[in-house]
Amino acid sequence: MKPPANLYTSLRLAGQVVALRKFISRSAERSLPFFKTLRKTKNFVWDKKCQQAFYDLKVYLVELPLLTKPTPGELLYLYLVASNNETKYEALIADIRMALNAGAKNLMPSAGEVKEDRMNEYLKELDDLTS
Repeated sequence: MKPPANLYTSLRLAGQVVALRKFISRSAERSLPFFKTLRKTKNFVWDKKCQQAFYDLKVYLVELPLLTKPTPGELLYLYLVASNNETKYEALIADIRMALNAGAKNLMPSAGEVKEDRMNEYLKELDDLTS
């Protein structure tokens, strides 16, 4: 991957970094020089700080840690969160079903208060799945 040569390619790179932010540890810190450069759209300069941040980001992406298979018998903790939103509860229930189908045991659900009555149905289904 080549470093950005102009404002357009720098904006494009910044967009790609933003799209990957969920998967890149400390992405804001790693991409700060890019975003500082983009503030000055009239005087676009790709300086040494930007070049170093670009290089560091490339190195980090190439050397991403690999996920490994869990060791049988080892505890695996998975935290799932849902708010008072039907879609999130449906996704949570689907995740728990997948975990049960994969052989998960010892599910320990923890639920707070439900603010809306229609969410009680999801909470009841969640309790039924995990009991």
